[in-house]
Amino acid sequence: MRLRFDGLKAYVIAIDGQPTSTFEPLKASLPFAPGTRYDLLVDLAPEAGTAGAVMALIGDGMPLVEIVTAGDKRSELPAITPLPPNPKLPEAIKLQSATRKDVTIKGDPKAPNGSWTVCHEHISEGGDVELYKR
Repeated sequence: MRLRFDGLKAYVIAIDGQPTSTFEPLKASLPFAPGTRYDLLVDLAPEAGTAGAVMALIGDGMPLVEIVTAGDKRSELPAITPLPPNPKLPEAIKLQSATRKDVTIKGDPKAPNGSWTVCHEHISEGGDVELYKR
């Protein structure tokens, strides 16, 4: 699914809760894969009576929210600056040091009460298996 910002200026400030360099979405739209979350700042027009909408691009489009500005004209806002970095994450993640683990799951999805095998470990109904030992 994609969201489109009609008549609104949206800025992405974080993806999945992690600060990112602030950017405007390309063509004023964002893709949403399952589980994706964006933190946005939406800059509204300074004049009263200006309308905008966030549209879900499903079929011909479906409005999720419509916004109309009201009140006195606001003064110019300062430039949007990035959020501070997340102190719990390293500056760089060295993926060349990462290891790859294969997870094999076997079972019959049509028999939910049947047995399953995960990484060659048998699991009975309600059982657990430790996938990676440290």
